[in-house]
Amino acid sequence: MTRISWLDNSYQALRHFLGMFVNYFVLPANLTRFGFADTTVLGKWFKENVLPAISAFLSAYTSWENEKQRDKEKIDAIAAARKDLEPLLKRMTGLLQAFPPEIVSDTDLDLMGIPPRPSGKRIPAPVAPNVPGYRTGLPEAFRVQVHFFDKARGSGKPDGQHGVEIASLVSTATEGITQADLVHSSFDTNSPCTFDFPDTDRGKRFYFSLRWENSRGEKGPWTPVDFTIIP
Repeated sequence: MTRISWLDNSYQALRHFLGMFVNYFVLPANLTRFGFADTTVLGKWFKENVLPAISAFLSAYTSWENEKQRDKEKIDAIAAARKDLEPLLKRMTGLLQAFPPEIVSDTDLDLMGIPPRPSGKRIPAPVAPNVPGYRTGLPEAFRVQVHFFDKARGSGKPDGQHGVEIASLVSTATEGITQADLVHSSFDTNSPCTFDFPDTDRGKRFYFSLRWENSRGEKGPWTPVDFTIIP
């Protein structure tokens, strides 16, 4: 699944971002100023594609957030809505960051919850030579969280590291799982990384491995493959 690399890998983080983005971006004056008025090509694309995908995710989120009534249907619905929405949001944020500052200022980006433009002057730090520290959490049924941190300091990320890549696999196998078997990949800039599962995966093993990645996409060494049981 496409992920917005600068967002926490959780539905709550995406919901929070959408609140900031929609409240500021869809103001009529801002739509016109940014070139997204209804009469423009970008405006029609936003109205016909992005806005319905946002509405679909928010609707699915409202059904999903009630833990007592959460079931496989609601989990599948919010996962599908996010899968449809995130590529559109990545394109939107890329467009807005690419506009000249006199049209979309750094303040505009900040008020929409979008990171600032790359300055082009910063020299990225080299990739961390050490593996991430980590621990797992099982906050509720069908959910696993992988908390990651700089082992040297016991918290945070090593200087200059953008986030972690997490390779994973859900399996009933109790042995023989290697790094090559971890076919799913996630990326997160903020700990923890949250994984939600359908009820059919309860009791299976969630295998995973982590590595640091710097802002150039250069990757450090993997941790040994570990697992936890999906609650």
